Amino acid sequence: MKNYYQVLGVSQSASLEEIKKKYRELARRYHPDKDGGSEVRFKEINEAYAVLIDSFKKADFDQNFKDSAEPKTAKSSKQNAEPTTFDYLAAISRAILTILAGALGGFIFEFILFSLNRGQAFKVTLFYPGIFWGVLLGIFLGIDLNFKVEGFLESIFLKRVFSFLRIFIYALSFSYFLGKIFLFISPFLKIKWLTEAGIILGLLLGAAFGSDSEGVEKLKTLNGRFEILKASLKAAEIGLLGMVCGIALGFLVQFLTAMPVVFWGGFFGFSLGVILNRQIGFKSQIKDS
Repeated sequence: MKNYYQVLGVSQSASLEEIKKKYRELARRYHPDKDGGSEVRFKEINEAYAVLIDSFKKADFDQNFKDSAEPKTAKSSKQNAEPTTFDYLAAISRAILTILAGALGGFIFEFILFSLNRGQAFKVTLFYPGIFWGVLLGIFLGIDLNFKVEGFLESIFLKRVFSFLRIFIYALSFSYFLGKIFLFISPFLKIKWLTEAGIILGLLLGAAFGSDSEGVEKLKTLNGRFEILKASLKAAEIGLLGMVCGIALGFLVQFLTAMPVVFWGGFFGFSLGVILNRQIGFKSQIKDS
């Protein structure tokens, strides 16, 4: 693990101003456009500065660096040993249980909404969408919790395809469940576009959550939850740009064909912008794996 303090040549107790001053000095010295500059060293300096200047990232780095510096015990050596056939079978079993839990969770979700909506006639097909999205969510949760897929996939192309699928499934499943909840409560709150707001919120949270293979672990800490929220806000920026493009295209199609597609143009533009934004943000993780 890189010691970012050594990279910048500052102590761990260095102040923010000291870090900025040292960064500016090193950035000028090693800038690739200058004589004696180094692109590799320049990138390394920027990487270290990006972590140490951010209080949340710095706190995570300090903790991880401290853990990695501690002497390895017999237990940690055993954990780092090559996994056995039993370990693989146990991981597969846990993944299958996660998928089943997703299906059960989707069924319970639909059953609760059906029970609360008393005027609705009973149909088995009412439960299919929740089970479907619950299973898909369970598949990727099971993979994230039990496997490091990016480590198995050698091709960068395959890694990017898998990351895109993960982001896509998380975004759509979150938008379905949150959209359904907001659809149910909208008659009581009498707020216009509440359902659409739920769908958009689900897209943002799902895309941010799905773009990080350690998203489940990050939910356990305040810093991790803050990172997911920050990623959602970044995705919203590109999503809004995509929505503007989608609305413009929707108006054009509606003008040429008289089909009312402006709303769906904006929706799909926003969705595509959010998903592609998180896919691009995932590239750095792929390169490091």
